Amino acid sequence: MARIRLILVLALLAGACSAGPDQLATTETYPPTTNAPAQTEVTRITLPPSSGAVIEAAVNPLTVRPIPIDTLALMPLQTLKTPFNGFSVTERFEETNERSIDRLPDGRDEAEDIDTFGRQTGYRTVLEPTWSNGADAVFVDTWVATFTSPQGASDYLRDYAGDVLKDRDGGHAADLRINEARLFDVEEVGEEAIGLILDESVPTDDDDYQETIVGFRFGRILAFVSVLRNSPVDNRLVVLGVASDLADRLVSALDGSLKAPVVDTPAELVSYRFEYEQTLTQKFTEAVESIPDDEDDEGDEPEPPPDGEEPPPDEGDPPPDEGEPPPEDDAEPTTTTEPPREYVSRTVTTKVTATGVVKGDAMECTVSYNTAGSRTGSKYVVIDDDAWILKGSTYTEIERYVEPHAADLLYCPGWSPSRSESGVRPSTRPGRGIVEETADGEQIERFDLSASDLVSIGLGGVDAGGIRVDRFHVWTGGDGPWVMRVDLQMRGSANAMERALGAGFRAGGSVTIGLGFRATDFNDPTIRIAQPG
Repeated sequence: MARIRLILVLALLAGACSAGPDQLATTETYPPTTNAPAQTEVTRITLPPSSGAVIEAAVNPLTVRPIPIDTLALMPLQTLKTPFNGFSVTERFEETNERSIDRLPDGRDEAEDIDTFGRQTGYRTVLEPTWSNGADAVFVDTWVATFTSPQGASDYLRDYAGDVLKDRDGGHAADLRINEARLFDVEEVGEEAIGLILDESVPTDDDDYQETIVGFRFGRILAFVSVLRNSPVDNRLVVLGVASDLADRLVSALDGSLKAPVVDTPAELVSYRFEYEQTLTQKFTEAVESIPDDEDDEGDEPEPPPDGEEPPPDEGDPPPDEGEPPPEDDAEPTTTTEPPREYVSRTVTTKVTATGVVKGDAMECTVSYNTAGSRTGSKYVVIDDDAWILKGSTYTEIERYVEPHAADLLYCPGWSPSRSESGVRPSTRPGRGIVEETADGEQIERFDLSASDLVSIGLGGVDAGGIRVDRFHVWTGGDGPWVMRVDLQMRGSANAMERALGAGFRAGGSVTIGLGFRATDFNDPTIRIAQPG
């Protein structure tokens, strides 16, 4: 059966949008963005250096001692100066090695880099505008990461830049294609720094973007700033200003002068209940063998004659006339014809439902399949990488990544309430949706999305032709805000669906896919998940 495999991507990118004049709460500003095109001089270095020389990374005394996660969490920026002082933190989280790998469509290279260079963990903030005047910026992203050694941090920085420069076909982010990448010189930020300018586009429309990134090393810590705009202006000075503030904050966290976050941060999503439903309807024409009317009684036993009567003579083919010669060996062979066939229209619907609860890295989930009136289902408990399935009244431990259990657990929870992890963050900015009110009086926002938004979360072939998105609605709310509901329906030819989602559809037919998701009881303290037994 074909399944929608939603790729949950946390994009590496970020950006910003100018605040309104009535919101400029500070006179401090970053260096101005110039209107000159960003055709910068390319830094003529190779990655790694072609000379074969080893770049020795300096040891910084502030980073020699252990760096607790609480200290690391203080480092990413939580406020910005003009022109970004109208921004607020919408996401703040530890970027573990696992999360760093999972945010990429193909995390194999990142996994190798983490192991090779000794990355330990990281922390990230995402800042979004609370007010927009139509400016051309989107997000500001700042993040830091620790390594086991300064040398590992230095080598990772160069490898990162090299990966971006090579990655010109869209792997940098699921919804953006890198058309051109350039290096620029960065001075007076950290102990070693690299600047990147990326000209990017969205394959599904005519929008062009320019991303400016500054990454720098401070001892065994790497720090990054990213700003994404939709106009090709020279944004280097602005990003360098943000990077300078990040460097100052990093030092303040290390020397102990910065003790706590300066602003309130979004609530962390710890637990929730979920309901997921996916319906697949396929309509196709099937050829079946036709049975002529005069063959309906073929094979029936003759009725016995009445008592005392002779059986009637055989009405089959008469015996050959003894006066006629037998047929010759070279006589014309008898022509064999294919049995007559007729075409029947069929409709097959398969419905999958998944319900359960999530708390941290633990989950309870019941998956049910309903096909042609036949219903099957399984109940699972998952804690980290360990999993159990309910058989009768007893749970049995299983390998969660082995079929058929791995296929079942794809539907648990089916969608992520986190806006970033579900891929809808750029399309569901707070204040941009239609405000609705729930039965409990809670205000939520509805966003009416399109096929291009599906592309941004990993379904790359949806709008390539042959598929129509009838509706794609997302509701957000709560402290996050979090994704509370999703309603999606799309239809198209089986061939188009196969190109977009993978094999598994009946050739030559039409397909309709419906998807529904609902999350409730965010951070409910009564939600508990216990290990079976």
